[in-house]
Amino acid sequence: MPNFLAWLGWIMSAVQFVWWLMDWHAGKGRRLHLRATRDELVDLRAMCTEAINRGEVIRGDSERQWVRQLAWSLVGIEGHIHAAMGETERDNGDVSPKISKIGSPEIVFEDETRTYRVKVRPVLKNDSGQTITVELLEWLPGGVEVRQPMPRKVLQVQRSGAWTPENAEIRVFQDEVFRLWIGLEEKYTQSDLATFRKAEKLGTLLLRVTMAGRDHEVPITL
Repeated sequence: MPNFLAWLGWIMSAVQFVWWLMDWHAGKGRRLHLRATRDELVDLRAMCTEAINRGEVIRGDSERQWVRQLAWSLVGIEGHIHAAMGETERDNGDVSPKISKIGSPEIVFEDETRTYRVKVRPVLKNDSGQTITVELLEWLPGGVEVRQPMPRKVLQVQRSGAWTPENAEIRVFQDEVFRLWIGLEEKYTQSDLATFRKAEKLGTLLLRVTMAGRDHEVPITL
């Protein structure tokens, strides 16, 4: 519990810092500080995710759920920072990437010989208005945990009615559709996964999207 309190104090300080930045004048300095704050929150969220997945520091279900809720809160804070950065960037002629979900993610149960037998496969579209490069950055568990290690060579683009071979990084043109998969722990039933999917509580997919020479973190809630 002392570790949780320390994390909570750190988060409250970070949030207060963000609000102070919001009141500060717009400009390059503000963007730099917002990015620095976002990066610190990303690092803290990565600690939460690692603690959940490794199970060495956090062993009990109640503690794991507490950290999971904390990580979800961090995603929300990051979303506000992304929004603030988006407004600042538009003021300075910059544009953030826009990724849209196409329908609900597919839940796949593969043959038992496969290493990753249970998968979630979202289909996404590049609505950014220009070409982007996409990489899988991280999966933040919601109700569902991923099977470790998490592979990166899972992205495909749809071209000429077919999917390209899976790759760790893909180039997606304007209005193109792409997809990827995440291997899940096998302890969940189809009914469990369907319930989480309906409530959009499977987890949050984090993509690194490069557009016009700049890297962006784009969260996709599934």
